[in-house]
Amino acid sequence: MERYKGIIPDWPEFLKAMGRPLPLTLRVNTLKVGPGTLKERLEAKGLKVEVADWCPILFTVKGVESLGLLLEHFLGLYHVQEASSLLAPMALEPKPGEVVLDICAAPGGKATHIAQLMENKGTIVANDVQPRRLSALSGNLSRLGVTNALITAYNGLRFPDVGFRFDRALVDAPCSGEGNARKDPKVKGGAEPFYIRWISGVQKGLLLRAIDLVKPGGVVVYSTCTFAPEENEAVVQHALERRDVRIEPLSLPVPHSPGLTEWEGRRFHPDMEGCARIYPHHFDSGGAFVAKLRKLSDEGRKEGPSFSGGGPAEATGEVAACVVAMFKERFGVPPERFEGVKFVTKGEDIWAATASPKIASLYGKCSSFGIRVAKVEEDGRLRPTDWGLFWLGREVGRNFIDLSAEALESLLALGSLKVGGARAEEGYVAIRFEGEVVGAGLKRGDTLRLRMQKARREMLLEILRAEGGRRL
Repeated sequence: MERYKGIIPDWPEFLKAMGRPLPLTLRVNTLKVGPGTLKERLEAKGLKVEVADWCPILFTVKGVESLGLLLEHFLGLYHVQEASSLLAPMALEPKPGEVVLDICAAPGGKATHIAQLMENKGTIVANDVQPRRLSALSGNLSRLGVTNALITAYNGLRFPDVGFRFDRALVDAPCSGEGNARKDPKVKGGAEPFYIRWISGVQKGLLLRAIDLVKPGGVVVYSTCTFAPEENEAVVQHALERRDVRIEPLSLPVPHSPGLTEWEGRRFHPDMEGCARIYPHHFDSGGAFVAKLRKLSDEGRKEGPSFSGGGPAEATGEVAACVVAMFKERFGVPPERFEGVKFVTKGEDIWAATASPKIASLYGKCSSFGIRVAKVEEDGRLRPTDWGLFWLGREVGRNFIDLSAEALESLLALGSLKVGGARAEEGYVAIRFEGEVVGAGLKRGDTLRLRMQKARREMLLEILRAEGGRRL
């Protein structure tokens, strides 16, 4: 890190901050809960909650070892997120109804924040190329109840042209991660020079591709979690020299340093001062860089791979009506719950979303669309999915089984449970805990069999054991 001594103000304070662990912070998911309600829930567990003075949905929480081991996290009431990572979506300023690209979206912290700012209206194309990261992205979108996003699996450098342009794009680029040193000791000494040189080439390509995919007048936000000017200002400078864009000065609600106009003898555009450098001692966070670009015209634009089609198809009116009827008749969900929701089919799966089915159909590598709510069985009947019942939550008015902590823990551990006194009908049921739907099950006679994804099952079991230990 010594190479940055000349550009980081208050160097001794920077070093002190780098030596402290990060505070535990979360972003309230206002798609599901208000900040006041969540604060009350957490405080009722004996936790101390501090609300950031610059952001009412950012909480610092004390009194727990892991924010991922609370029921409220499982329910999607919040996302564990480091404070500085909220700034890029805030700079992007997405509006309800727009079409937004997150070209490096996994694991989904910023994509889900964008959905929140858009109030689940419009369409987010959340893209990533790594299968394991795509799985995490899908899980977070579903857990947080994001319905206006579809997931694609393209190499961002070759993201295809499919006949339309985005209103806005976020490039939260892969980087050397020096800003994560407070939670990753491996980068405390700074990144290797050869890696910085290599990854900066990838970053330049991603930013140019995003600019080319946005309509003239649109906005592109570029962000990293590193201090290296080669990955920050130099990447933005590369774009300024090759595309008709300008830097828009940021007005962030937190202390920050301006972007650099010179580094090791190389001069950058004077407007680079309008970018933001976040250092850990500014507001007790990780490190970050954020730049906002306005696209002025298509001058310099390069065509990408040009193909479209092969994505999920919009469901027929008959299929959509059958899904709504199934949830009404079996679970008492009012049809009004699906107002504004569109359904698409992909293989045997049926997805529900507020995103555009037309846009989803253009991407052959579209792997998900909103929430997977139902599946067509071999005999043609519909069955609800675990995620579908979880998404509908308290709208489920019948055929649910309430379980105590002990009973739910047994079901999760063993996969089945005797429920002789349950009044639910035979067949698929919602499993509830403390009044909240946590998953799906299949009731046969007096036996309830678990129908939850393995990862969700293991997560909930770990949470129940952790919360049980805290109560003791």
